Amino acid sequence: MHCDKVQTESPLSTEKPALPNSELEVDRAARGKAEADAKLAREELAALTLSENYFRHLTEYALDLVTILDAEGTIRFESRSIATELGYEPKDYIGKNALDFVHPEDAPKVVRAFLDALQSHGNTPLLSFRFRHKDGSYRILEGRGNNLLDDPSVRGIVFNSRDLTEKRRLEERFLQSQKVHAIGQLTGGVAHDFNNILTAIIGYSELAASALPEGSAIWSHVQEIRKAADRAASLTRQLLAFSRKQTLKPRVINLEAVIRDMEKMLHRVLGEHIDLVITSNAPPQEGNVKADLGQIEQVLLNLAVNARDAMPGGGTLRIQTGNVTLNGDQARLCGELTPGEYLQLTVGDTGCGMPPEVQERMFEPFFTTKEEGKGTGLGLATCHGIIKQSGGHIMVHSEVKKGTEFKIYLPLVKETVEEPIVKCEDQGLIPEGHETVLLVEDEPMLRELGHAVLNDLGYHVLVAENGSDALRLVRENPSERIDLLLTDVVMPEMGGQELVERLRSFSPETKVIFCSGYTEDAIFSSGGVEAGDYFLQKPYTVAGVANKVRFVLAAA
Repeated sequence: MHCDKVQTESPLSTEKPALPNSELEVDRAARGKAEADAKLAREELAALTLSENYFRHLTEYALDLVTILDAEGTIRFESRSIATELGYEPKDYIGKNALDFVHPEDAPKVVRAFLDALQSHGNTPLLSFRFRHKDGSYRILEGRGNNLLDDPSVRGIVFNSRDLTEKRRLEERFLQSQKVHAIGQLTGGVAHDFNNILTAIIGYSELAASALPEGSAIWSHVQEIRKAADRAASLTRQLLAFSRKQTLKPRVINLEAVIRDMEKMLHRVLGEHIDLVITSNAPPQEGNVKADLGQIEQVLLNLAVNARDAMPGGGTLRIQTGNVTLNGDQARLCGELTPGEYLQLTVGDTGCGMPPEVQERMFEPFFTTKEEGKGTGLGLATCHGIIKQSGGHIMVHSEVKKGTEFKIYLPLVKETVEEPIVKCEDQGLIPEGHETVLLVEDEPMLRELGHAVLNDLGYHVLVAENGSDALRLVRENPSERIDLLLTDVVMPEMGGQELVERLRSFSPETKVIFCSGYTEDAIFSSGGVEAGDYFLQKPYTVAGVANKVRFVLAAA
């Protein structure tokens, strides 16, 4: 069979006919654009995700608190810093109204600020308020808000805040220290001047009494003057203790032994209606501190009296000693202490306690909650001054109707206890002498008193009113040997320390007694005062100055 035509394509073939070149190019372009659009979309999504993660991390890990509130004040978002700053987890916080955490006293101003923020746009004024920590305490927050309710990406009020509690606490402590320092300067100066007057009153009353028949009416009147002066001197000692300008005589003491020695006296002070419990956690011979014994006894006595007054119906006073080691953070919480080993003295009562507003002022001089005539307001101020001057720190915890607990920290020392040395100057003798004494005193009454007392005791006395006058007097009497210089510390033109430095350049053998109504420890550690010098505290008695002069002149 022959065919006239060969069939080249089956009618059942599925292959598409080839597109013209123009249509093929259009198809390729469409596919390329789709792929480019998809790639761009992926890149934009990746960039958006990266940006979202970036800003989320900035927000969540910010040190400040970042809070987003809705128009009703409900918390919709909170940065992770809420956990470290305020102790909350998201489940404790998200969905609750922010006002529930605000201190009730601060709630009105927070509400006003929130309502103002709803009516405004942009940043709100800075707001400070107290906010509840998860542990129940309140922290001071400060921040400002930004109304973004109309922003579809936020739809909330963004509030940025930070915790200023420690900053405010430091500021308040600084202001308080400045205030106490200023009052201390004033009270120290008043006490210094008053001690000069008391020295004259005591000295002349002793001279008058010695010239009168003992037991006579006038002699009795003079004795009453002397007693009044002694009471006034006790008050100035409290003022000096508060201002930290009293001269301490520190020696190594065992505080537990001191407390045991005072136990009988403390029982008498407290009365039968108060139980006294004394315990110690310090190993024997390891509770030694270096402090002025008399001043530490005064601290214990003042705290015991305060505890007694806080427990009129009876109670318990606990006194405990123990050794503690303070690390850096603990030392910073205790004021200006350095890390190390300390003896902790705890004095706690079961009395009425103190509200916060009283605790804030308890160490202020002349502040008292006692009835008029029943307290000077110097007891705790004196304790504070003594402990600070002894290199320690005193702090208090008190709750109303639950009692008060004082904690005192004093640096531990390794040295053994020093037994007091009884010297001639501490005895009741009034020895005489014949040496030459240069008396330098800017107070006229005391110059006359000192001259009269020393002259009556047989000494040859040269008198000057300040350092410059004393040097002039020495230059005018080159042949005069000055055995002893008795000089005030603070004087106009030239003080006692500079006088000693100049005098020693040409009279190194002259012995020195510094005398003052007050002096700071720096005077005795600044290099101008040597170990062989001595100190006489005002107000002094006739016997006191006589014995001190004789003791110093007789010393090797």
